[in-house]
Amino acid sequence: GSWNMGDAPAPPSLDAWLPRDAHDLYVVATQECSDEHWAMAVESHLGASYVRVSERRMGGIQMLLFTHRIHAAKISHVETSFLPTGVLGVGTNKGAVALALSLREARLCVINCHLAAHHEKLLQRNTDVQQICKHLRLGAPQVEIPSQFHTVVCGDLNYRVDHARD
Repeated sequence: GSWNMGDAPAPPSLDAWLPRDAHDLYVVATQECSDEHWAMAVESHLGASYVRVSERRMGGIQMLLFTHRIHAAKISHVETSFLPTGVLGVGTNKGAVALALSLREARLCVINCHLAAHHEKLLQRNTDVQQICKHLRLGAPQVEIPSQFHTVVCGDLNYRVDHARD
């Protein structure tokens, strides 16, 4: 799941967004997450049947990976990376965090992006996605991520539909 939290604290219950005991793996991607206790809130919500495998944060962009305890031994080669694309390429308000892992023989990668906002920033968003896929350091650094992993890109991508809402 992916959620732009808008710097708001976590709600008292995550039941509507994050069902318990429904999945073997949970990847929780957030943007504008200023809640320093967010990881503990998600962990508490999922309960003792799940363990936190990995977490990566860059500014307000965060990603958590949990697995059911019965699958924990099947996960290996966990790596994380991040790439800022904000102001001057160093601002951490925009960019991506990523994690990669092996689940038995499958190589998986999840990239959580928070891209530039506003309709006129389309070219910048497209360029940033290309830079993220090229410069995140996971697996073999000389090979782009989509060539190495089954990849999911999520987050607040800020793409706009150019039509009236109705």
